[in-house]
Amino acid sequence: MTIVQVIIIGLIYFWASSTAWSFGIGYYTLYRPVISGLLAGAILGNAVEGMIAGAVINIIYLDFVSTGGSLKGDPCLTGIIAAIVAVLYELNPVEAAALSYPIGLVGILLWKYRLKINTKFVRKADQSIETGKISGVVMNNAIYPQLYLLALSLITLIIIAFLLNCFFSLLGDFYITFKSLLYLSGVFLIAFSTASKLNQLNRKLSIISFVIIYCVFSFIKINTAIFLFIIFIGIVMFILKEGLYSNEK
Repeated sequence: MTIVQVIIIGLIYFWASSTAWSFGIGYYTLYRPVISGLLAGAILGNAVEGMIAGAVINIIYLDFVSTGGSLKGDPCLTGIIAAIVAVLYELNPVEAAALSYPIGLVGILLWKYRLKINTKFVRKADQSIETGKISGVVMNNAIYPQLYLLALSLITLIIIAFLLNCFFSLLGDFYITFKSLLYLSGVFLIAFSTASKLNQLNRKLSIISFVIIYCVFSFIKINTAIFLFIIFIGIVMFILKEGLYSNEK
């Protein structure tokens, strides 16, 4: 991966994370793993592989919310990393998800310290109001925080790309073993992430059944998309059945 590609992907990460310079739509489009993965994959020469990797990350973040600043990880950063390792290091989407998910937790730290630094810009803007400097208000509200986010996004992607390159270079003969461990981890990560969403149905049997069936299907190499489609149909039928039962009562 060239430095130009890293910078472009970093710009995508910045644009997705910015609600100001993306006109408020970046969070609802580019920030989603399937989109960020698609774009990162396209820059690296394989848009389809990047999109598939991002789609798997989307499954893991089914219950993602950021209300009140709560963040269990950064879906956009995770989707980008998944696309990078899938395209450059030939990991399948499940393996890419297992590797990228813990790295995506870096997004929590970025979010935390970004907000912390931004409070200083707010104080500077207040001081500008007191002194009557309107330009200071604009700079501290609209320019400086975004430049800070831009620098943070680019530096983060450059460091992660460098560390990934070093890590895979050092794997050597352990590459195949590492892929096997990643696949195992990815299977359970996807299963339990989806099960947490099923938990909203308040059916423990549904959760246990899903985890067991998914793990079995994964190890006998049943296509994940087909399996998830079957589960989706099952959930829809379950909801319809519950609705009819409630109406009868």
